[in-house]
Amino acid sequence: MSGEHELEVLRAQVNELKFALQWERTQKERLLEEQSGFRREIKRLHDRVGDLELQSTEKSHDPAHT
Repeated sequence: MSGEHELEVLRAQVNELKFALQWERTQKERLLEEQSGFRREIKRLHDRVGDLELQSTEKSHDPAHT
């Protein structure tokens, strides 16, 4: 009987670990999606800063604006 009980306990632990692993994978996927969104936003803002700096440089060299 002891062996059967141990087997039941081990099966329950395996199921718990499978559930925990699936949860970890879900969390990882969610975090990677969130990170991707942040990277896109950073790139968008960086591009916008570059555009504004370029406009500023062009205006400062434009004789009509002096």
